[in-house]
Amino acid sequence: MTDKNDMAYWYPLVKSLVPTPKTKIIHTDVNLIQLLDGRMPEGYDLFIKSLTHAIKKLGGCPVFLRTGHTSGKHEWEKTCYLKSEKDIPPHVASLVNYSDLVNYYSECAGIIGLPYQTWAVRELLPTKPVFHAFKGMPITQEFRFFVEDGNVVHKQPYWPPESFEICFYNIPDIDNLPPNWMDGKNDYSIKLTEELIAGLPPKNWRELLSDISQLDTADDLTLGSFSKMIGEKVGGYWSIDWLNTEKGWYMIDMALGAESYKWDGGLTTKKEM
Repeated sequence: MTDKNDMAYWYPLVKSLVPTPKTKIIHTDVNLIQLLDGRMPEGYDLFIKSLTHAIKKLGGCPVFLRTGHTSGKHEWEKTCYLKSEKDIPPHVASLVNYSDLVNYYSECAGIIGLPYQTWAVRELLPTKPVFHAFKGMPITQEFRFFVEDGNVVHKQPYWPPESFEICFYNIPDIDNLPPNWMDGKNDYSIKLTEELIAGLPPKNWRELLSDISQLDTADDLTLGSFSKMIGEKVGGYWSIDWLNTEKGWYMIDMALGAESYKWDGGLTTKKEM
């Protein structure tokens, strides 16, 4: 059965309908799980060369690297954000590791872990981040629209506040920490790795997040129209993710709606009759 969540399925259907990042898709049968045991799978070198060739076709690094199912973006600098060709092997290993740990259920079959036979090298779009989190990931304006048979049935900001509260769950009451919270002389003192410190959001992150969680009328109409076009093309129930960049809105991801995260912060619209 066709895996409709695989980018190799939906991207060719929609890439000419709406703005999408320039993308090169690579298929592989290499047994990449062996990387997690420190082994070199047969065909690995050829696979790396295929990724390298795709990167050069897009003009070189930096690029956005992902599998057909995930980018592992919460591990930003270790997974999807590829700054140099020499970093391809560790980023591939990190994406395989992330994929292997994810609990995933597709309409094809129950699967533990996300598939990684499909890979994509994508243009790194110029974004307008309001802050950074998740180990350097730029937090920008993103929206998710749900469509059913061409009708927009729900829309929501991509980032619920809980995304960041959960991310920093190990920091007690992060918004009310005293000024000297890192000097080791108060109840809140905790030792943080340099990596975690770099990933902390600014104190006013909730205000900044609220600002990018609003969609003006013109953008709402644009994304609604784009989403409707995609829905009519693919049919069925889908989620569609939109990223606001310096070049305008781009469709960056989509998945079956029943298997997509949906939260109550969005507005539900009535189906068109």
